[in-house]
Amino acid sequence: MAKLAEAAATKYRIPWRIDYVSGSKYLLINGGDEYEHDVTIEGSFVIDSPVSQERMDPGGAVEFIAPRGWTDRDPNVTVRWYRSPGKTGEPLEWRYPLT
Repeated sequence: MAKLAEAAATKYRIPWRIDYVSGSKYLLINGGDEYEHDVTIEGSFVIDSPVSQERMDPGGAVEFIAPRGWTDRDPNVTVRWYRSPGKTGEPLEWRYPLT
Protein backbone atom coordinates (compact mmCIF):
# COMPACT_ATOMS: atom_id res chain seq x y z
CA MET A 1 0.00 0.00 0.00
CA ALA A 2 2.76 2.44 0.93
CA LYS A 3 4.53 1.75 -2.37
CA LEU A 4 1.35 2.62 -4.30
CA ALA A 5 1.02 5.92 -2.45
CA GLU A 6 4.70 6.66 -3.04
CA ALA A 7 4.39 5.87 -6.75
CA ALA A 8 1.34 8.12 -7.06
CA ALA A 9 3.17 10.96 -5.32
CA THR A 10 6.17 10.69 -7.64
CA LYS A 11 3.93 10.80 -10.74
CA TYR A 12 2.38 14.13 -9.68
CA ARG A 13 3.54 16.96 -11.93
CA ILE A 14 3.30 20.67 -11.29
CA PRO A 15 0.06 21.49 -13.12
CA TRP A 16 0.54 25.19 -13.78
CA ARG A 17 1.21 27.26 -16.81
CA ILE A 18 0.98 31.00 -17.24
CA ASP A 19 -0.35 32.47 -20.46
CA TYR A 20 0.01 36.11 -21.45
CA VAL A 21 -3.37 37.60 -22.42
CA SER A 22 -2.77 41.27 -23.29
CA GLY A 23 -1.56 44.48 -21.68
CA SER A 24 -0.80 43.51 -18.09
CA LYS A 25 -3.17 40.52 -17.95
CA TYR A 26 -2.08 36.92 -17.47
CA LEU A 27 -3.86 33.65 -16.84
CA LEU A 28 -2.72 31.00 -14.40
CA ILE A 29 -4.06 27.74 -15.87
CA ASN A 30 -4.43 24.39 -14.14
CA GLY A 31 -3.12 22.13 -16.90
CA GLY A 32 -3.29 19.06 -14.67
CA ASP A 33 -6.02 16.49 -14.22
CA GLU A 34 -6.65 17.16 -10.51
CA TYR A 35 -8.49 19.81 -8.56
CA GLU A 36 -6.08 22.14 -6.76
CA HIS A 37 -7.06 23.96 -3.59
CA ASP A 38 -6.41 27.27 -1.82
CA VAL A 39 -4.34 28.58 -4.72
CA THR A 40 -2.55 31.91 -4.30
CA ILE A 41 -0.57 33.96 -6.81
CA GLU A 42 1.94 36.38 -5.34
CA GLY A 43 4.62 38.66 -6.67
CA SER A 44 6.12 42.03 -5.90
CA PHE A 45 4.45 43.46 -9.01
CA VAL A 46 1.19 41.45 -9.01
CA ILE A 47 -1.69 43.87 -8.49
CA ASP A 48 -3.81 43.02 -5.41
CA SER A 49 -1.28 40.36 -4.38
CA PRO A 50 -1.99 37.73 -3.29
CA VAL A 51 -4.64 36.76 -5.82
CA SER A 52 -6.45 33.68 -4.51
CA GLN A 53 -8.80 30.97 -5.68
CA GLU A 54 -10.38 28.48 -3.27
CA ARG A 55 -10.48 25.66 -5.82
CA MET A 56 -9.25 25.35 -9.40
CA ASP A 57 -10.76 22.71 -11.62
CA PRO A 58 -8.62 20.84 -14.15
CA GLY A 59 -8.42 23.19 -17.13
CA GLY A 60 -9.58 26.09 -14.95
CA ALA A 61 -7.90 29.49 -14.97
CA VAL A 62 -7.64 32.62 -12.88
CA GLU A 63 -6.67 36.02 -14.26
CA PHE A 64 -4.13 38.27 -12.59
CA ILE A 65 -2.59 41.61 -13.46
CA ALA A 66 1.16 42.20 -13.46
CA PRO A 67 2.44 45.34 -15.19
CA ARG A 68 5.40 44.35 -17.37
CA GLY A 69 7.23 47.65 -16.99
CA TRP A 70 8.05 47.18 -13.32
CA THR A 71 11.56 45.90 -14.00
CA ASP A 72 12.96 47.23 -10.74
CA ARG A 73 11.12 44.48 -8.88
CA ASP A 74 11.60 40.73 -8.59
CA PRO A 75 10.15 39.31 -11.86
CA ASN A 76 8.99 36.04 -10.26
CA VAL A 77 5.42 35.02 -9.63
CA THR A 78 4.98 32.50 -6.80
CA VAL A 79 2.05 30.10 -6.88
CA ARG A 80 1.18 28.19 -3.70
CA TRP A 81 -1.49 25.52 -3.41
CA TYR A 82 -2.66 22.39 -1.66
CA ARG A 83 -3.61 19.12 -3.28
CA SER A 84 -6.42 18.61 -0.75
CA PRO A 85 -9.07 21.00 0.58
CA GLY A 86 -8.72 22.49 4.04
CA LYS A 87 -5.05 23.50 3.77
CA THR A 88 -3.95 20.06 4.93
CA GLY A 89 -0.18 19.55 5.16
CA GLU A 90 2.46 21.81 3.70
CA PRO A 91 1.61 23.94 0.66
CA LEU A 92 3.31 23.23 -2.64
CA GLU A 93 5.10 26.09 -4.37
CA TRP A 94 6.03 26.98 -7.95
CA ARG A 95 7.95 30.07 -9.07
CA TYR A 96 7.81 31.43 -12.58
CA PRO A 97 9.57 34.50 -14.02
CA LEU A 98 7.45 36.95 -16.03
CA THR A 99 10.19 38.39 -18.21
